[in-house]
Amino acid sequence: MKIAAVLTCFNRKDKTLNCIKKLMHQYKTIDIYVCDDGSTDHTSEAIKKKYPNVKVIKSNGGLFWSKGMFQGMKAAVTKDYDFYLMVNDDVDFYDNMLEIMLNSYESANGNCSIVGSTQSSFSKKLTYGGSVLKTKLNINKKFLLSPTGKVQKCDFANWNCFLIDKFTIDNVGLIDNAYEHGIGDFDYSCRMKKKNIPMYVATDYIGTCERNPIKNTFGDNELSIKKRLSLLLSAKGLPIKSSFRFYWKNYKIIGVPFLLWMYLRILLSISLNKPC
Repeated sequence: MKIAAVLTCFNRKDKTLNCIKKLMHQYKTIDIYVCDDGSTDHTSEAIKKKYPNVKVIKSNGGLFWSKGMFQGMKAAVTKDYDFYLMVNDDVDFYDNMLEIMLNSYESANGNCSIVGSTQSSFSKKLTYGGSVLKTKLNINKKFLLSPTGKVQKCDFANWNCFLIDKFTIDNVGLIDNAYEHGIGDFDYSCRMKKKNIPMYVATDYIGTCERNPIKNTFGDNELSIKKRLSLLLSAKGLPIKSSFRFYWKNYKIIGVPFLLWMYLRILLSISLNKPC
């Protein structure tokens, strides 16, 4: 069985090295592809020194997450693996992560993808994983599914840990590299749904990962309104181009009111100096 792991990184050398170490403990012949998007903390050099067999794809800092993952996937698919494991380098994987993911895949009878759930190392609460729509009438309202010991079908998957089989790659392709940073993982979920390829939440937690803090983001009400607006429209916020692409591409005219409502709600919170 051939397995490739794909991740992108930027100036988180210690976390990236820890992620690679944990991945190598999962499976003796796993191939790892890292897209280093212009790190200045010598991440690439450290990887090459400690893990010379890891494939490092270097960029100049303009890719961000979705485009970085695209480059990693593009390199990996040339080797025709059985599975492609998409991960974030800030996940601290449990030793049996891959076993849980592969067993969940078998439980779901194959021809699907599996999303691994992470929990906070402090509170042990669910942080990332697979989510379902609360109601089909509101495409913006989702809730995460906690692992139950059995696989659970989901609508959307965070790519903190996401196992894609060859069948899915052959039918859906790579992540869309038109997105400026985020949303690419949720877009991939929508593309899978259109192809009638299911996604399932793995049976158990696969590691720890903290939720991204709101400090120094557009949600931080300690920042000025001008700064928050700038962050909102930045690549790591909710850039208009990427947001419009996601809603129009996946929902057409139905998605426009939800897109507008999302921005109006956020702008109202910013104008009232409230967190969001």
